Amino acid sequence: MNISRLLPVLCMTIFSSHLMAASDSCYPFTQEQGRISIPITIAGVESRALLNTGTRTIGLSSGLAKQLNLAIEQTPPLTPRGGTPIPQPDIVRDVVVSAFAQDLAMEQVYVFEQDAAMVNMSLLMFSGILLQIDYPQSQICFLTRESMQLEDAANINMRTATTGAPAIQVEVNGEKLWLLLQIGLQGGLSLDNSAARDIGLVDRNSVSDTAEDADSPLAEGVAESLQFGPFELGNIAVSYSTQRTQKSQRPATVRARGGRRGVETRGELGHEVLKHFVVTLDFAEENMHIYAP
Repeated sequence: MNISRLLPVLCMTIFSSHLMAASDSCYPFTQEQGRISIPITIAGVESRALLNTGTRTIGLSSGLAKQLNLAIEQTPPLTPRGGTPIPQPDIVRDVVVSAFAQDLAMEQVYVFEQDAAMVNMSLLMFSGILLQIDYPQSQICFLTRESMQLEDAANINMRTATTGAPAIQVEVNGEKLWLLLQIGLQGGLSLDNSAARDIGLVDRNSVSDTAEDADSPLAEGVAESLQFGPFELGNIAVSYSTQRTQKSQRPATVRARGGRRGVETRGELGHEVLKHFVVTLDFAEENMHIYAP
């Protein structure tokens, strides 16, 4: 992956000094197979959590819940008026989670099916402050909004998606796309079939690769260019769906900052791109800044 640095040196210097000043609020993490992993304690037992930017706060595997002797409750499906019931994850109640040197009393934690002892944790839990993920130094810092004027320095167009997760606008092969910002995605780019066609990975007139009986629901390709804020990256690995994109029939109900309607996204941007940068985020105010040390 090639990176062209286009960011002004002054802006890089400002954010470097803030990072140094924030060292007392920084915590190390490890990067394991394209995921961020942190130490965590669940119900008094030490474990590790994989970080993401999804809308669910904390989840633990069914294997870990059984290991901790936590009572798993089934949750009834959500039934929209006149719609199809939507299955909901099982939960465990009243769990104390210790992470980033603080105790979090969780009224409920969702459970996902997995025999291995695993924890998933969303950084959206900390939307009240600024987060700075320093991938090169493998540390995450928690900052107050007063510590920097992120709105003035933001160099990524960031919004809230219809799902409630963070979305960013990038340019792939010259095509502007809204993608979910997903630090839990192990790859670089994941696109729906429509986006893959728009950027030229799939022949617009072909039908064989979109058949329902295709050998694999996913295919691999390479994007020649990715404009990610002020940086231009080349030769980006892309996974994309081989099935034609289905338009969502459910209206967007998530409202973002200022009452704006959430944006529709066409894929995800993940670890293989983000690992080169220091990323500063304000989820609530929809501001984001990146630089490459």
